[in-house]
Amino acid sequence: MGERRGGAERRVFSRYTMDRGVQISDGERRHGGRLQDISGGGASIQTDDDEDFGDPLAAGAQIDIDVDDLGFYGGQVIRDLEEGYAVRFDMDDAERDELVTEIMQHGIALDD
Repeated sequence: MGERRGGAERRVFSRYTMDRGVQISDGERRHGGRLQDISGGGASIQTDDDEDFGDPLAAGAQIDIDVDDLGFYGGQVIRDLEEGYAVRFDMDDAERDELVTEIMQHGIALDD
């Protein structure tokens, strides 16, 4: 979601909160959740408490993310969060531009 340089976080894309359901899959397992925030670079996803995904996804795991009414994206887990995952999207510039436009129309900007 951001890059680390010299110990300080430097965000490349603005973050937005969006209340959307998501399904994440690692190719073998599917799990429901909700977006906590999203940007052109990635998302924080809170996973459902009542579902058992088995072993947590490890940093570096490739996943598919289906966001309700927004789209289907490939990504990589960059870290495990207390109640979900931080994910970096795998997309080209055109896909990223489309996503950022959609986010800006429907999301609420977060203070960085």
